[in-house]
Amino acid sequence: MGKKSWKETGALIGIVVCNVLSPLGITYYSLLWGDFFSPNPSRKNIFEWFSPFHPAIIHQPLALWFLLSILVFAALVTLIALGVIRTPRTRFFLLSTTVFFIYALTSARGIMFYYLGLLFLVGDTLIVASSSLQKIFRKVLPIILILLVGISVYFFRFGYSNGVNTRVFSLTYSREKFPDAPLSQLASFNLDGNIFTEYGSGSFLVWKLYGVKRAYMDGALHDRIYSDGLYDHYIKIGNDLGTIKADIAKFTIQAFVLPLPTSADDVVEIYKYLSTDPGWALSYFDDHFLVFVDASVAQMKQIPVFTLLNPLLDLEKALKEKPTISDTAEAQLKKAAVMLPDSFNRRALEVIWLWGSNQTPAARTKLEELTHYCDDHDPSATCYQRLVRQLFKYNQLTKALQFTNRITSWFAPASFSFILKGDVEAAAGRFDQAKKSYKSGLSVSLNRVEQATIAAKLKTLEESKKRFDATSGN
Repeated sequence: MGKKSWKETGALIGIVVCNVLSPLGITYYSLLWGDFFSPNPSRKNIFEWFSPFHPAIIHQPLALWFLLSILVFAALVTLIALGVIRTPRTRFFLLSTTVFFIYALTSARGIMFYYLGLLFLVGDTLIVASSSLQKIFRKVLPIILILLVGISVYFFRFGYSNGVNTRVFSLTYSREKFPDAPLSQLASFNLDGNIFTEYGSGSFLVWKLYGVKRAYMDGALHDRIYSDGLYDHYIKIGNDLGTIKADIAKFTIQAFVLPLPTSADDVVEIYKYLSTDPGWALSYFDDHFLVFVDASVAQMKQIPVFTLLNPLLDLEKALKEKPTISDTAEAQLKKAAVMLPDSFNRRALEVIWLWGSNQTPAARTKLEELTHYCDDHDPSATCYQRLVRQLFKYNQLTKALQFTNRITSWFAPASFSFILKGDVEAAAGRFDQAKKSYKSGLSVSLNRVEQATIAAKLKTLEESKKRFDATSGN
């Protein structure tokens, strides 16, 4: 074994030792192994653990680039198998890339690891290849570079299209995914009890309030960290009132930080309970999160709360049924303007208040201003979906169609985007387009309840089309 091989071996041993010295110790490798061959049944509910050949993923550009990269990988494996390239380093890169390739075949989250290994393998092959082989590589190199650049551009577009308010390529994080402002606000009140965060943002709580608060659930979901059935229990707390109350008492939960629902279907039992039970008060909301605090704790800690601005309640209906609360709603809006950040949600509530207070011209002006909010402040799919729902609500179908087309063309396909698009198209009398949108939503849907909902919408659509054709014929 030469000096060079000893150096490479020493570097590999150093990497192993450094990982063992991490807080996880030797269990780091068992957790890594668990990522490849985990029997955890909870992962069947999580999108990133699906195979890239799953019906919900295979039609996306990510899967297309993955298929193209397999051709490059196959060519390199062939060259190494034929003995054209024989260095130990290349064999090591081949082994690691093969492991990540197997990982990527079973789980979409492994694709980026596989791409990284493939990049090293391509680079090393170019370095050690013979002169004759390098001539061949010079001819195919543009194709390889186009492939790699295409992958990079795709992911850059995905990140950039979420806008500077949610995801930027620098030392920061997505404000759409992680509740920085809500947790910062709660931290300032020094709550004695715990803060509930959901699966997607639990890891952020661990990082933000490490050593101060413990997460109820986070995205690791490793078998050695979480016991079997815990994720199923986590799912249950969202829909079962008994479980919600039991866990509040068991874990001394004094605050809930929850993602703001993007549709009525997302308003599960936990939202309904916290929105209507007098023991809980809304203390914060923005475009992405809601914070509910124990009402007695809010009073003791002097936490500001909002009585009418709960975006889950039908404020417009309340204003129409009890016009006397209009002044209270206005006062709450002014309070929110001072205490909360500017957000689409807050502006939308102002439109509701103006409309419900019979100030129609002012409401139309505010609604028009709202159509520019996403472009100017938050060009994310979530923001545009909320905008479409507001336009749809006030029968602004032409503009709603404009933004639904933007959602489906700018962002990765999602079932709820297609459903929303179909709803708007159906309301506008574009039945054939609505049928196509619903079927697209059905093809990418992972939820049986949602699939049944789409099937019902398709049936209703056919009946509406028949009535429309019959009326037109007369």
